[in-house]
Amino acid sequence: MRVTLNWLKEFVDIDIPVEDLAERLTMVGLEVENLTHYDAGQGQVVVGHITDIFPHPHAENLSLCQVVSGKNTYRVICGARNIRIGDKVPLALEGAVLPGPLRISRTSIKGEYSEGMLCSAAELGLGEEKSGVYILPADMESGLPLAQALGLEDYVLEIGLTPNRADCLSVLGIAREVAAILHKKVRYPRINVSEKGEDIHQAASVEVRAVDLCPRYAARIIKDVTVAGSPLWLRKRLLAVGIRPVNNIVDVTNYVLMEYGQPLHAFDLERLAGKRIIVDRARNGETFTTLDGIERTLSENMLMIADGEKNVALAGIMGGINSEITPETRSVFIESAYFDPISIRRTSRRLNLSTESSYRFERGINMEGVGTALDRAVSLMAKAGGGKILRGRIDVYSRPEGRKPIPIRVGQVNRLLGSDLKKGEIRRLLESIGIKARDAGKDALLVTAPSFRGDLSREVDFIEEVARLDGYEKIPVKLPVVSLTTSTRIKSQAVTNICRSVLSCLGFYEVINYSFMDKRATKLLKISGTDERNRHVHLLNPLTEEQSVLRTSLIPNLLSTVCSNLNKWNNNLRLFEVGKIFIDQGESRQPVEKTYLTGMCTGLRHPEGVHFTRDEVDFFDIKGGMEAVFQALGISGYSLDQAVESAPYLRREASARILLGPKTLGFVGEMDPSVCEGFDVKEKVFMFELSLDDLVEAYKGLKVFKPLPRYPAVMRDMAIIVSESVPAGQILHVINEQGGDIIEKMFIFDVYQGGQIEQGYKSLALRVIYRSSEKTLEDEEVNAIHQRIVNDILSRFNGRLREQKITELQEGLR
Repeated sequence: MRVTLNWLKEFVDIDIPVEDLAERLTMVGLEVENLTHYDAGQGQVVVGHITDIFPHPHAENLSLCQVVSGKNTYRVICGARNIRIGDKVPLALEGAVLPGPLRISRTSIKGEYSEGMLCSAAELGLGEEKSGVYILPADMESGLPLAQALGLEDYVLEIGLTPNRADCLSVLGIAREVAAILHKKVRYPRINVSEKGEDIHQAASVEVRAVDLCPRYAARIIKDVTVAGSPLWLRKRLLAVGIRPVNNIVDVTNYVLMEYGQPLHAFDLERLAGKRIIVDRARNGETFTTLDGIERTLSENMLMIADGEKNVALAGIMGGINSEITPETRSVFIESAYFDPISIRRTSRRLNLSTESSYRFERGINMEGVGTALDRAVSLMAKAGGGKILRGRIDVYSRPEGRKPIPIRVGQVNRLLGSDLKKGEIRRLLESIGIKARDAGKDALLVTAPSFRGDLSREVDFIEEVARLDGYEKIPVKLPVVSLTTSTRIKSQAVTNICRSVLSCLGFYEVINYSFMDKRATKLLKISGTDERNRHVHLLNPLTEEQSVLRTSLIPNLLSTVCSNLNKWNNNLRLFEVGKIFIDQGESRQPVEKTYLTGMCTGLRHPEGVHFTRDEVDFFDIKGGMEAVFQALGISGYSLDQAVESAPYLRREASARILLGPKTLGFVGEMDPSVCEGFDVKEKVFMFELSLDDLVEAYKGLKVFKPLPRYPAVMRDMAIIVSESVPAGQILHVINEQGGDIIEKMFIFDVYQGGQIEQGYKSLALRVIYRSSEKTLEDEEVNAIHQRIVNDILSRFNGRLREQKITELQEGLR
């Protein structure tokens, strides 16, 4: 908000330096971000007195002027025809920079030198007139700086406001704060509306159909006006706060906007069909051309101002070119209204159109001030443009309930602020900014906020007003007592950190996606309609259609991340994400939140280079990442089973369900190519999906140190042929079950199919390492245990020993 010192002084007596005023405004919460001396860009422009004019010897349309400014005389070439000897004129001297910017320097024109320039109003930024030199009053003192002579010198305060202080988006709003700071009274403008002629209701009518979006709409009419340039005082004020003058009618609406914070709009009455105004919602898809010349497409939730035939303004934001004020306008219809802040904000964002008016309507204006600002505007328009104000005022007002008194407790004020204020002091502070306060007992006041303070609705709001008016610096500073204790990480945090650490060490990068997704994503994943992952929590106000529901799986956003990287030639990917999914439970219940860990990889197994082959990642790479997580968490006894229908997004031939006892921890495998294609991914993608909640439950947390082994290990190998449908994990489970504590380690080191192995079968070569923590194992003891394990495997899985010598495999392993 820009406000000038001289403008403030019209409403309140200011007897302190402007620098002190800026500091004190900042201390009450109205931060003065910038304080500048203002001269309307008139530096090096002085008042000149023309003492002689004679023709330019080499140009018929130019004159040589002798101009006196103070004790100096200057020779100036000028092409204007409105100057006369004796005129006082603005003289821009060498070094002056005029709005534009235009830098003035000594120059030669047609062989004659010129030491400056005589300026028009447009060149000075004081109006639209370009055709001639701006003639100054004859009594102005020659040699004075023009800014001083015209009273343009001022100070401009730029104040940063928080969104709740809409009342300070006006000069009067700031003046009220200044009066409270300096213990002064506010002088409000005197409004004199002299009505003549017919009654306004005979000249025009107003119908408000969307009362919920426009609870108050007021209007007045001025006839027989003359649209012209504004008087100097009005142009000066607008220029000082950064508004370009247009004409006397439009300038008055902008002036009152800045003075009262009430947006106004002026229509040419003769261009309103049927001399009527209708306030209603727009029709979906219709178009409207605003004053900036841009055609905009409307939707049905946008509020429009229309006449009897067409739309004429985008309510609260901008008028249309079909009813604007022109030099031919003679009858003016002035609108002053209150529009719903939420409606204006949404329309402004949708159309990407923000104005001084919309900025104020979005934050909420003073509904009770609508009529006052309207009367102020018509009185100024009558003064600046002549004409007559028709009798009466149209005021369609769906009057809301009045502000209810709120009790505040003196004890509560002092408890929150650490102060020792008396009831009378609190009352004086609140009344200084227009709050009504009356006694409500020994320890309380009953306070009522004024209509322009829509942000005051609770006891703490009024206590905050007391704090800032009494001075934030008076609030005592007390260091809080903090007891230092060591914090214990909860189990879920420990598990999450372990997973992150392990996967990062394996070359995976963590990604963090939005918690939203496209509701069509589950269909792309082939998830059936009865699956709980189709129970979406819909957002009331989504950012985009692609982020309209809370996610029910981490997979869609991860696949989109893979696609985005592949499109940027980042082909070798290892990604993982830890995050929540949300399952809807109906309107009356909160959604269920579950935490998942999901990883994906694609591309090459190793970085490209001379030392590595170009092997692509496969099922065992992603399975290895998953097993590393289990190993770090100390989770054993899990097994892999064929993926079931609950993971239709995986290729059935290259996927598995991860089981821990009867519980499904998740899935691992290759993404179905058709699913990848739905997300525009053309490469093979391998993934694992784990329930982090179940991992937390299975995590034991406590790790027990074991001393280094004192006795040697004994190795035994076996090669067995079983049906290819037998999971290798089940065989390892039997070995572990039969061997007990004596088994230190076991693993598969060869899988073979084809050749001498009949179709439908596979050969598995396994190594088992035996070790005792109490003694050295004898060969006979190990052989007996090993033979028992082999017999149990052959019996359970209908297998047989491979006749090939196991020593060949042993040598290969070494």
